[in-house]
Amino acid sequence: MDNADTPAMPQPMVMDRYDNMTVLSDYDRTAMGLTKREHLAGIIMQGLIARGNRHMCISTSSVALADELLKALEPRNE
Repeated sequence: MDNADTPAMPQPMVMDRYDNMTVLSDYDRTAMGLTKREHLAGIIMQGLIARGNRHMCISTSSVALADELLKALEPRNE
């Protein structure tokens, strides 16, 4: 699984409606919410809008900047 596709705020344990503890294996995407990429793009989009950057395609720029940040944060094999 690519780093960008992992959950932004993983919840490894959940309680079902009968109060039974369940361990989610390999990040059950149906229950996890936003990926790191989606979360970062949303934060970047807020910043661009707050700065008044109306001359650019904000959604495309936000995703591109999120991708650049995730790439920069990838572990390096040194």
